[in-house]
Amino acid sequence: MRNNHTEVDQKIGKRFHLVRRHLELTQAEMAAICEIKQSMISYIEGGKRDLPTNAIQNLFLKKNISPTYLLTGGDNMEFNKPTDTQISGKIKNMEADIEILKAEIERLKTPVLK
Repeated sequence: MRNNHTEVDQKIGKRFHLVRRHLELTQAEMAAICEIKQSMISYIEGGKRDLPTNAIQNLFLKKNISPTYLLTGGDNMEFNKPTDTQISGKIKNMEADIEILKAEIERLKTPVLK
């Protein structure tokens, strides 16, 4: 019998494993969340079985794990988690706001001449 599992299956399995480790779950706990048999976890992680749709859905609904991350590696692991670029942009905006506020504080400290 020929092995029909591809490099894609291997990559999905690796991401599935990384998600489980990130969530600090045992295989039994992951199986319960995904509503699949525990014996399937190692097969999925090893790229020897397809990741069932219901497992993807359950990880999203129960643990906020991005289906896009699981299937393609795109997106963040956790759904709606900001990217580093987004965080950097927000920090720069906050720094600019702080500078504006500092200038306003100094302006308010200056006595008004009558």
